[in-house]
Amino acid sequence: MSILQAAAMAASSLHDPVYTRAPVTPQPLKIAYPELPRTTHAAFPERGRSAPSLPIKPTPQHHPHRPTQPSHRRLMQLQAHLLELETRLLQPEVRSSEQALLQLLAEDFVEFGASGTVWTRTAIIQALAQEPHTQRSLSDFKLTPLSADTALVTYRSHRHATSGAPAAHALRSSIWKLNQGNWQLLFHQGTLTAA
Repeated sequence: MSILQAAAMAASSLHDPVYTRAPVTPQPLKIAYPELPRTTHAAFPERGRSAPSLPIKPTPQHHPHRPTQPSHRRLMQLQAHLLELETRLLQPEVRSSEQALLQLLAEDFVEFGASGTVWTRTAIIQALAQEPHTQRSLSDFKLTPLSADTALVTYRSHRHATSGAPAAHALRSSIWKLNQGNWQLLFHQGTLTAA
């Protein structure tokens, strides 16, 4: 067989059905993407969809162990009442009355006097009974609530001069406690000042 005949036979074998491959149809590539959480249109109101309206302030919740803040009106009423009680304690007829002092002073009352003396209720009642009558007044009265039944008041006291004693001024603080519906003085302290 000549070289030409061998080449012709090889070329014809390439078209033989045995060596012919069927055309391959390309298949679409499938990729599994992870599923993402869906976002509602409320998160994107700028896309033209109206977001649901939300309340401006949260609904107040009741806390049984949280003390309720008194209203401004109640604070003003309490301030006026304690001012009246403090003013009564400056009046000679009250300072010399054991019955009146027993109502105003708590049983465990303590006072740190401007002179440095520590007074109990019994001791201060006995001392005030022997005190000479002197005109007294107060100013710069301020109330600071400490709890629902306890309040701190601060003020300046002024003892007017007499023939037997010069004028005196002091910074004073009192803690009042509500006891069975009545406010009583629990603690008092005075500090002398120049004016």
